[in-house]
Amino acid sequence: MGSVHLPDLSGLTLIVAEDTDDSLDVLTTYLRACGARVLAARNGLEALAYLDTTPEVDAIVTDLAMPQMDGVELVRKLRGHTGRKPLVAIALTGFSGQYMDTRSAGFDAVLLKPVDLDQLCGTIKALVQTSHDCHGRGSTRPSSRDPRDRPA
Repeated sequence: MGSVHLPDLSGLTLIVAEDTDDSLDVLTTYLRACGARVLAARNGLEALAYLDTTPEVDAIVTDLAMPQMDGVELVRKLRGHTGRKPLVAIALTGFSGQYMDTRSAGFDAVLLKPVDLDQLCGTIKALVQTSHDCHGRGSTRPSSRDPRDRPA
């Protein structure tokens, strides 16, 4: 049996905001296995609390539908906060109709559930790299990606 090759997210700090315990466990376990430092939050309020104490966060992966503060409100607050480095924001949703809210909130990508974990890691890696490259040239974040733009 061959060895499994996981995407390399070493050196990245991520927040995963997801209110479903099983989904949160799967996402955090996989992202940690890929080398990322992962902070788990059960809603947008917990995610914001991490941002207040952990300025080195590179990306946030958030469910859109959560109690107390949903993913759209969370990212709107993040984008409105000045003085912090650009942060990649990826939405996870089981409802393709929620896509329009993500555009106006400032998400960098939207992935439909059930999420392909390798695709999630690849998206995180590419967007963080683009963000770091663009930030060096004065941009604040990469452009949004439509989940319908996936290769066939």
